[in-house]
Amino acid sequence: MIASLLKTNEPGRAFHVYDRFDIELGTITGVRHHFLENMRRAQVPMPEIHGGDLLTTIPAQLPEQIAFVHIDLGTGGDVFQHTELITHALTAVYPRLAHGGVAILMDYHVEGVTVHGNDSNPGVRLAADAFLEGKPEKIKLLFGGPCSHAYFRKQ
Repeated sequence: MIASLLKTNEPGRAFHVYDRFDIELGTITGVRHHFLENMRRAQVPMPEIHGGDLLTTIPAQLPEQIAFVHIDLGTGGDVFQHTELITHALTAVYPRLAHGGVAILMDYHVEGVTVHGNDSNPGVRLAADAFLEGKPEKIKLLFGGPCSHAYFRKQ
């Protein structure tokens, strides 16, 4: 969807994807191959792919300025390890996020508030709330569905 929007509205804008590509998602194996096939099938330009451990690829391979970021680092598992991973991502991305830039956080869930959401990775909310404390940005919830989402816009 992001590549399609860029192709139509901002064809010259860079699109970067960061992923380990070695964690299987349910019945999906060969995640990188599956991702590339989806991009080809959608007939959109290939993003610049940064494969590998996120702790290595960011911030080292991040562009100087970021207009939009979708942070989806959830695979279940230990809540505190996930919190550290989200904190690492936010710490690396935040200073590069342009004024007015948008950061979407997958799996940000508020029990009883997120519509039809699922609290599959509570480390996201723990990390984001702690990271944004004292900053001017405020989290805004999006529709939940199977995966809860929220965003903030850089002030």
